[in-house]
Amino acid sequence: MDRREIVLGGGALALLGQRALAAPNTATLEKAQLNPVLANIDRPVFTAVCRTRPNINSLTAAQLTALRHGIEVMQSRPVSDPTSWLYQAGIHGSNLSPQRPQWGTCQHGTLHFLSWHRLYLYYFERILRAASGSSALVLPFWNWTADRALPAPFRTPTSGNALFVTQRASGINGGALIPTSAVSTTSCLSESSYNGFTGSIEGSPHGAVHVSVGGWMSTFNTAGQDPIFWLHHCNIDRLWDVWDAGAGHTNPSNAAWLNQEFTFFDETGAARTVKMSRALGGCKSLGYSYQRRKLFLDATILASQISPVLAQSIRPRNVAETAPSLALGGRPAEATVKLPVTAAGAVAKKTYLAFDDIDVANPDGFYEIYLNPPPGKPPVFTDPSYAGNLVLFGLTKADQASMNHAGAMGDMAPRRVFDITRKVAQLAKAPGFDAQNLRVVLVLRTPEGGGAAKPAVDAPRARVGKIRVFTQ
Repeated sequence: MDRREIVLGGGALALLGQRALAAPNTATLEKAQLNPVLANIDRPVFTAVCRTRPNINSLTAAQLTALRHGIEVMQSRPVSDPTSWLYQAGIHGSNLSPQRPQWGTCQHGTLHFLSWHRLYLYYFERILRAASGSSALVLPFWNWTADRALPAPFRTPTSGNALFVTQRASGINGGALIPTSAVSTTSCLSESSYNGFTGSIEGSPHGAVHVSVGGWMSTFNTAGQDPIFWLHHCNIDRLWDVWDAGAGHTNPSNAAWLNQEFTFFDETGAARTVKMSRALGGCKSLGYSYQRRKLFLDATILASQISPVLAQSIRPRNVAETAPSLALGGRPAEATVKLPVTAAGAVAKKTYLAFDDIDVANPDGFYEIYLNPPPGKPPVFTDPSYAGNLVLFGLTKADQASMNHAGAMGDMAPRRVFDITRKVAQLAKAPGFDAQNLRVVLVLRTPEGGGAAKPAVDAPRARVGKIRVFTQ
């Protein structure tokens, strides 16, 4: 463990000097650029300081000033500096050329979605703290479940406000609300396994909030440029902490998951290779925590999105398909899927709903999924037929190409798969249930109020190649 890590772990950031922290370690960076494997191995740090990440709405004026200043300093640095705003955003994804070491390495659709983003936030926070000049600065979180409007400091277009960007969906900067179904945590927090939790939360609320904010937030390659990205992911990280505290919930313990390594950059610009086991180190090794609150979940039965990497391993049986394709636009879209004979009401067998070969033109907004909604009236989020959200985040050709090229997603097809086992069993109890056919209705949801423009009903957004229900 080097002296710099010991000093930072003890919270004595000022001892290093602001000038030293602002300058990247060019020798280490050059070494990492030549061969990323040669990056420094970042060993666990047991810190004497444990800061609490606060809700953005509880920040004082001084804390907001420090947050803005830190962002401004990072934005003033050249893109070649690993501690700059654009370099850090590029680690998630970037359209800029040339591509730089560790750019586009974000983990989406894999079982490292949560751990990678936790470590990404950790190193970004260290850079931001040093840039701000405030040793007490920590990243706040945006609790969009309680406060569906973008936090006021992020939608104030005053001169010099680094928190405000125009590249967001219409109305979001005017106080439009994220749709209720986008911020529901009922489905993900009800999952008993880590694999179930990470797949569920990545789809919704994670992806649903991304595409509801829109603009830069709607694609992998620009999301990190919007300052709200970091607060959004802090809330996802907080929800992992909430889930982890639940009875019987355990994180991965297998060596392959724990020993997987990724490389980030610290506040000096040095490349740091770290094992994912570090993400489970808690406050002693990461230096932050959240205030834990007890959550009360209702008994709503929802479908659960499967992590794409796990969906690849499912061996479909009793497959039934719809018509060749389904166009998605502003109007509700409907398809009838043949139910496998063993699916109707069969709780003991796994039943899945798959949206395959998705071609995305516009990822903004998301589609609520309804199964057998009541005929003759528009389906609503509170209806028992609501099953979850089809989110198109990460499915544009540019995002797919960028992430697959970087090895961040593997070679995964543009699809979404949901476990509808319990949902079908619930529907089977309704009078008049058709054991052979399942009506699937998709309804577009975008930000509400606050000057948000209603989407054009005929504007194409995506096309689903086929919809299948199958068992395993």
